[in-house]
Parts: sequence; C-alpha cells; structure tokens
Amino acid sequence: MDSQQQHSTPYQSDESAGVQPSVGYPQASASFYHVSQTGHAHVTSPQHPASLVHQPAPGHADADADADAEFGDIFQEPEGFLPPPKEATFEEYTMRSGQTIKLRLVGSHPLWGFLLWNAGKTSAYYLESKARDWVEGRDILELGAGAGLPSLVCAILGARTAVVTDYPDCDLVENMRINAKACESLLSLREGKASPLHVEGFKWGADPETVLRHLPADSDSGPRAAGRGFDLLILADVIYNHPQHRELIESVKQTLKRARHALAFVVFTPYQPWLLEKIVAFFPRAEENGFVVTKVFEKLTEKAMFEDDPGDERLRRTVFGYELRWKEEELVNQSTTPHT
Repeated sequence: MDSQQQHSTPYQSDESAGVQPSVGYPQASASFYHVSQTGHAHVTSPQHPASLVHQPAPGHADADADADAEFGDIFQEPEGFLPPPKEATFEEYTMRSGQTIKLRLVGSHPLWGFLLWNAGKTSAYYLESKARDWVEGRDILELGAGAGLPSLVCAILGARTAVVTDYPDCDLVENMRINAKACESLLSLREGKASPLHVEGFKWGADPETVLRHLPADSDSGPRAAGRGFDLLILADVIYNHPQHRELIESVKQTLKRARHALAFVVFTPYQPWLLEKIVAFFPRAEENGFVVTKVFEKLTEKAMFEDDPGDERLRRTVFGYELRWKEEELVNQSTTPHT
C-alpha cells in the first residue's frame, strides 16, 4: 500500500446499516508480534514475563538439578560473560505552560517500558487541552502507564487523585515511583496537602481493590459508594496487547465510575499494521460490554517510532484517540451480566 494513500478510520461502526466494525486490512496472525531494535521480528508475551522463563517438562522437574550433579559447573557463564544491565535513560516533556517533566525510563524491559511512546506523549498533550472538563478535581487511573507521563500531567493540571499503574514488576513499579516523586516539585499543593499521585503494580483483570482504595473515602467514588470508580481512565498504547483485551476490558468495567461524565481515554498507534484488525477488535468488544465508542482525534506524527520497521509507514506514524463511555442502560442497571 502506498504510504501516502489516504487511510480509512481504523474503527468504523454503522449499527443502523447492520455493518460490523471493520478496518479493511488483511487478517493478521494470532501471534503477538514485536519488532526488535535490530529490525528482526520475535514473538513475546509482554503481559506475562514469567512465560519467558524456562519451565521443566512434566515429570522432569529435577532434570536441571540432575544435569548440574553430572556435569558440575561447566555450563555456568564465567564472570563478565553476560552484558551488564542497561542504564536508565531520561526524556523530557514540555507542557503548554512551559513546565518541563523529566522522565526516567528503565534501561530495558520485556514489557517495553524503556520507551516513551508516541501515544503517551500525544495523550498528555490532548489531556492538557481537556483539563477543565476531564482532569481538574477528577479521580484518574492510568493502566499500563510505563513511565506514567499522562498521569503526571494530570496531577500537575489539578487532578484530585492520579493512580499510576503497570504490570506488577519490581523495576517498572519502582521506576513509576521515582517519576512520581520527582514530579512533586511541579505540583501546586497547599501546605500540608499530600500528593495526588499513587503508584501501584496492577495486573489487568485482577481484583480492583488495589487501585480503588486510593479513591477519597469522603466522595461519591469512595470505598463504600455504589457505582464507585474513577472519573477518567487512561489507556495509552495498551490495546496492542490483543491477547489481553478481555482482561483489560474487565478492569475498565470494574474501575470506571458509573456516571455520564466518566470515560476511558484509549489512544494507540498501529506499530505493526498487519495486526491492526486484531488491535481494533478491542472496540466492538467494549461495545458488547456496555460502552459507547467514539473517535475523538487522529494525529499524524512527524516520524514513526521505529523508522526501519516493515508495514505501512503512514499508519505507523498515526496516533488514534477514542473514548469509551457507559451506555445509558448501564447507568441505570449497575448489576449487569459480564460479557467479557
């Protein structure tokens, strides 16, 4: 496909005409596909790093121990054989106000937390434009936050609560804590008032109490309130993980406040265009689970994150933004049958 060719909206729905959501792209393989820094493809499972660890075959749990006893340490790597872990890197984001946020990124990680993604930067910029309606005085939760840029921006813009979460991995969680602490100097806090930022490791589909407990107890979103939840959820570059759509939507359902103003802000770039159909399958699934899906923007960035990667170059440069809001019947009946 010509990189300059005009693209259709990646998610289209015309319920009145009985048309199913479609993207008009070839079917992608079922594998979750990443492109390494060298440009070669490899399959990984970003939400389950434990799956990368060798597991003995059934009935052979002691195989490794037996091998060690028989061969001694001849297969041990000598000291200095493995490369040292990569150092953390830093990037800066300048807000419209001129304030600069310095972000620490982990040196390397199977969940790709060592990059500041285009969707994260675009989300932060868009949230600045929506601060009055979406952010100020609101309770906010970010899922799959990485370095946490959108959450930090929301805290600076006056969010009442901003909970930054990612997969419960020690390196990722500690890095988010470092960024949240470094951001405190940019917050306009009254004397004696605590930071609105909270950091948690959170696995999609898990018990939401880990994050819900950070909601103010004296509000209508507090721990004892019916329909409690966050006013705004941020999902920046997370729906690429299509094998986890079910768990992700379940977490959205369990943490988004049952109110007309509440919304989940979903932003993504199709870094692997051949997987676009699987990625955008998130949206019809969200509709099946009680949400109205609306496209809010489409932005063409200056360049793709990985310029030498295969696939349509224009798509790899494009950031798409959507919002999910509760259907009216979901606001009336809060005891819905799960569809995920």
